[in-house]
Amino acid sequence: MISYKKILSNSLKAFISKPFVVIPSILLFLFFFFLSILAQKIQTRLNTNTELIIFTVISTLLIFLVMSFFFSLLIIISKQALKGKFEINYAIKNSFKQTFKLFAIILITLLIYNIIQQIVYYLSTFIGHSLSLELNSAKFIYFILYFIGLSGILIFISLSTFILILKDKSILESISESVKIVKENYLLVLSVFVVIFAISEVSLLIHSILKESLNILIITPLISLIFTNLILDNDIRTK
Repeated sequence: MISYKKILSNSLKAFISKPFVVIPSILLFLFFFFLSILAQKIQTRLNTNTELIIFTVISTLLIFLVMSFFFSLLIIISKQALKGKFEINYAIKNSFKQTFKLFAIILITLLIYNIIQQIVYYLSTFIGHSLSLELNSAKFIYFILYFIGLSGILIFISLSTFILILKDKSILESISESVKIVKENYLLVLSVFVVIFAISEVSLLIHSILKESLNILIITPLISLIFTNLILDNDIRTK
């Protein structure tokens, strides 16, 4: 039986004692910052809708590829932090190696997420109209259905990115193993997602600079440590 308390405790210790784990998040933020400046300059020179569409498609693919690299880097560095060592050359080399596979998993996850979002929207709209609900009641129905969709479907592939990077599995193997591990540790994974969801809602009330700082320096690295620790601990337990 995996000790959730041990996983959380080890993750917090690694986060505090190995601050290098925040490096990928900071680098990704800087990439987005400079890309947004560059994108604004390029968009002012585009004259037709076709040029704008082409630019949007290329920039979106570039963003997801770079995100895949830095997420891969974050997961590898999280493992190094938990193991008590930091080998940046190894981390970068293996991140490049896994970037395209991680890119594919991210696209699959986004596709499933968008399908869930559309189903929830139309279902909650139908229920709202059928029962003549007020706006706040309809929003509550949407929230409940949205949570059910995430906690009942999307959560089961949430560890696939970590499994792919940490265990060098194929895309299908990573998704399959993610489903298995989440089923065995559903409460831990769900509790992390509930905390993420709560923070995202509260963060709407916080100044954008403070919100980004919290995401970059604390939330993203800590979540990566928790899920990386879960995969590693599960590996040890099943051997």
